[in-house]
Amino acid sequence: MSSTDIPLPVKLGGRIPLLAQAELADEQKQIYQRLRANQVPWAIRHDFKGMTDDGKLIGPFNPLLYSPDVGMSFLDFEGTEARSTSLDARVREVVILSVGSVWRSAYELYAHAALAHQAGFSDETIQALQNGAAANDLTEKERLVQRYTLELTSQHSIDAPVYEQTQKAFGKREMVDIALLIGRYLTICTLLNSFDIPRP
Repeated sequence: MSSTDIPLPVKLGGRIPLLAQAELADEQKQIYQRLRANQVPWAIRHDFKGMTDDGKLIGPFNPLLYSPDVGMSFLDFEGTEARSTSLDARVREVVILSVGSVWRSAYELYAHAALAHQAGFSDETIQALQNGAAANDLTEKERLVQRYTLELTSQHSIDAPVYEQTQKAFGKREMVDIALLIGRYLTICTLLNSFDIPRP
């Protein structure tokens, strides 16, 4: 069987099979229901796919079914981060797409292009962010946080002048929230890239 003969839902799982609801053990059913009740409608609202037509979760959601206890705790962290952040939607998407640009994570870049569009970014700016490139219509704060995120994600440290400029623009609380958001999407990109999970 060639790769073109593989059914679409198998391809969408990458290296890890998509799990059908009927296949789930009891401890997996709880996280499946939580993902289907929360993350899938969130994806639909933001115009990207989080589930196949036959009810299988895709993207980073499917791997979480394989480790349901850790997956549930990660969803708790995600929910708290999103509810409690001091960062606005545009800054968040600059950070998220910048992490994705370093990792070249196809599904993450696909999903957050849709969110970035809803946050008011042009197609040209979204493409630049996806490529880790400069974009003309970013604000000064957005340019700073892009540079900060790219440097931290690719070099694993921040040069003192970049840190000082970014902290001056954002403040200590926002700097912590930037770090937490970067960490959240490093985890997501790790899941996606480990299993070579594609965009739909």
